Amino acid sequence: MTIIVAQNDTALAFCLVGDTYISVKNREEMIDSRVLDHQLTTGQTWRGSPISEKLLKVMHLAHEQGARIPPLYGMIQGAYRYEFRFTPEGLLLHCLNGETGDTLELAEHAPVIQPITEFDASIEYMVFSVNELSYQWLVAWEYWEAQQAYNSRYYYRFVPTTIGCFVVVYDSESGSEIDLTDWGCRPPD
Repeated sequence: MTIIVAQNDTALAFCLVGDTYISVKNREEMIDSRVLDHQLTTGQTWRGSPISEKLLKVMHLAHEQGARIPPLYGMIQGAYRYEFRFTPEGLLLHCLNGETGDTLELAEHAPVIQPITEFDASIEYMVFSVNELSYQWLVAWEYWEAQQAYNSRYYYRFVPTTIGCFVVVYDSESGSEIDLTDWGCRPPD
């Protein structure tokens, strides 16, 4: 398993590479295939909402032609939630499909913490990041203690969507959280 925690003075990121990346992608593909088959068979979303006849017709046509189409997960497609938690044993990655409830947990007993660098474009990876603006909000948060960023005090949640990635950091000591989602149009809460 490989989860790289990349950080500099203005941002931080969790990067899934190697076996971890493959495990997460394979699990997502398996779930997405099951959800899509359900939608094509029943004409409904996983939660039972009807899919319009026109859209269902397009989905069937694309599927029959061998196109790889994603299942419908709502307007912004935010089906997956990725949560990173440091524990005394290492780093835990918890992946949840919010539609089906399917989960995957992976543990990295010796996470690599390194400066942010360019990644080798020849390898596949997933990156979940707190960008420069959001990192400024995090540093200004009254509950943020940078020296405790990589222990069990904080956990980091990312929900990628078609319009951006929801980013929330939780402080287990105070029970508080900060929404670091950067839509490019608002100051932090």
